Amino acid sequence: MGGVDMGNQNNNDKKQHQDQHHEHHRDDVYQLDTPEQHQDYYDQWAKTYDDDFAHHHGYAYPERVARLFAKAASDHDHPIADIGCGTGLIGEHLRQHLLTHAIHGFDISQGMLDVADGKAMNGKPIYDGLFLADITQPLPQKYRQHYRGLISTGTFTLGHLGPDALEHALSMGANEALALIGINAQHFHEKSFDQAFHNWQARGMISPVIWHEVDIYLDPDAAETDSLTAWVAEFRIKTVFK
Repeated sequence: MGGVDMGNQNNNDKKQHQDQHHEHHRDDVYQLDTPEQHQDYYDQWAKTYDDDFAHHHGYAYPERVARLFAKAASDHDHPIADIGCGTGLIGEHLRQHLLTHAIHGFDISQGMLDVADGKAMNGKPIYDGLFLADITQPLPQKYRQHYRGLISTGTFTLGHLGPDALEHALSMGANEALALIGINAQHFHEKSFDQAFHNWQARGMISPVIWHEVDIYLDPDAAETDSLTAWVAEFRIKTVFK
């Protein structure tokens, strides 16, 4: 009777699993230049992103920022725009806290939006709307000043987007909208986010910022990257961004 060498089989399975995880790596994105390259990359990664990256690496950033937003939000701070929503990780956590708030997701990758569209809680979709958007460009007028809440994790993480893109995103916020925007600590000064927030506050465009230092991963010591910490800005929009 023929047999299977389970030791070799297990090793092969393990190697195949590792190869799948290394087919895409978050740090690969640092090599991309254009919005089209980012769109294509995330379209290809979308179906396995949650397992390959979020679950595999203990990506805690969305849950932690969602909790901060829910703590600061009032009953009036919606609809909420999830900027760079990806596969809907932050939407899943937001929905656990804010059962009745309308949440709309925006992303440059249709593949990511398709995954987010398939997520539900208690039989109801996580998102009330999902939209393709490129914040490197001014957003269509129909999205501007429409949202009472703005949230973002991961979008301003890789260093390819600076304050100009954030300003486009903030144009979605209505007067007095609550915003929680995460920015990778590695790029915070390099991309002049510190100066941008100082200028916006000095011009009365935003309220004084409450800064939260957030660990991106459950176990920073085990993370396979140097990008371990984010600064999360909590503020309200005082003068709408054009």
